[in-house]
Amino acid sequence: KEKYNFLIEANINSVKSRRHQNKQFVPDFEFKSILTLHLMRKLNIISNWSFVGSREALRIPYDSNTSFEYIQLPSYLNTNIALSYDINPIVLSLDFKNILGQKMYFVDEYYDDNGFKLSIGFLYKF
Repeated sequence: KEKYNFLIEANINSVKSRRHQNKQFVPDFEFKSILTLHLMRKLNIISNWSFVGSREALRIPYDSNTSFEYIQLPSYLNTNIALSYDINPIVLSLDFKNILGQKMYFVDEYYDDNGFKLSIGFLYKF
């Protein structure tokens, strides 16, 4: 069995709109990587990093008589590390999510700002 697996994915986006000139509603650049280290026969460390570049969004005020405005959503870096242990047919895991405590914007005013998270997982394979 191999000692590690490494996956890299990068996307360069160029989506244009005729109605919204010079506005980028999807990130210009996205980068993701996953590194899995097989420490022992049943113990793994999985590191997941993703960078999402800045982009713009439309903000439509609650007062429908006014027009919309453009806002800038900032870029963010999401980092996660997990430990998993296989006890066939059970997999136990300890996940450390958003290690850097970044605020991750999905759309205007909808974001994950809960910071660092720790979770314990249990999986049973049938």
